[in-house]
Amino acid sequence: MNKEAYADLMNNIRSKPLLAQFIRGANKATTYVVYVIFSVFMASLLIKKDADFFRILLTTAVSFFIVSVFRKIFNRERPYEKFGEKSVIEKDKKGNSFPSRHVFSTFVIAMACLYVNLTLGIIMFVISISIAILRVVGGVHYISDVIAGALIGIISGVIGLYLI
Repeated sequence: MNKEAYADLMNNIRSKPLLAQFIRGANKATTYVVYVIFSVFMASLLIKKDADFFRILLTTAVSFFIVSVFRKIFNRERPYEKFGEKSVIEKDKKGNSFPSRHVFSTFVIAMACLYVNLTLGIIMFVISISIAILRVVGGVHYISDVIAGALIGIISGVIGLYLI
């Protein structure tokens, strides 16, 4: 994405206040929904004393830590920083754009849900894709940030849940 394309996208969305409000609200709502579902999901595994609880906990925690360290080292500028244009999703954080940790987290959680329950996993993948789209159209990530976040989340889930 170049400066003109980013500015056009942000200005187009901001010129439609209901659309901008929808993007901001949907971004918050979908993020909260993922974390509520994951919390309930993990609590249910713990209550049932399901052996998968620790596998899922370790997979998500270790991969989240690794992605967080990588982001700090790589420290890619966010689109609104690089292009000097205000994003639709209000954010003023500097750097740490690559990969998207929101998208990574939701995809690794989707993999954990898929590991235990096909229907819940599919629902979580749909929500994860929605979050990826919202993070780009909201102006806080590049397409490459969300694609990398999704791929790393899926790969982390496969390695941690299916291969180890």
